[in-house]
Amino acid sequence: FMIIMCQVFDVTQGTRFYQHRSGGYDFFAATDGSLAFVTGDFKENVTDDVSSLPPTQLYQLEGWVRDTYHAKYSYKGLLEGYFYDRRGRQTREMRQIQKLLKQEAIDMEKRKEDEIMYPKCNSKRAKGINIVWCKDHMVPRKRSVYGGTERCACIKDADTADADPVHNVPYLNCPRTNSTCPRS
Repeated sequence: FMIIMCQVFDVTQGTRFYQHRSGGYDFFAATDGSLAFVTGDFKENVTDDVSSLPPTQLYQLEGWVRDTYHAKYSYKGLLEGYFYDRRGRQTREMRQIQKLLKQEAIDMEKRKEDEIMYPKCNSKRAKGINIVWCKDHMVPRKRSVYGGTERCACIKDADTADADPVHNVPYLNCPRTNSTCPRS
């Protein structure tokens, strides 16, 4: 059995992954290690307390539970802990996570729309070269997007990019009209 987000799954069909000492996930057998599942820190983070995770990682965790564990394995029930109480009711923390997940789903859609309007930059990082660039005379900018994340975006031209300095931040040591910039 494996426990994730206080949900118990029979993972017998995935024995090669979960069997003690032979698989990579055997430490999930006796405890809910949801935080470690996301962070990959299987020494310090084997806990169900995911309060340190940002909404994007909570969304990923919930996606694993929904799209992998519920889809592939037999669901057996709930374990009392961070997400559910002893009666199987959502805890205050789980209700808060549900709100964050709803907002993250909205933010993800907005980020997808933003990426259509402002495509991702190309980038290269190797042997002392660390640059970003855009094609078709577009200019690269650090773009703040929904949910507080930042990415390199290609903007139609410098005037359009500079019209929104809050969301489109120029790269340091790069002329405003350059299509290639050093990444700092």
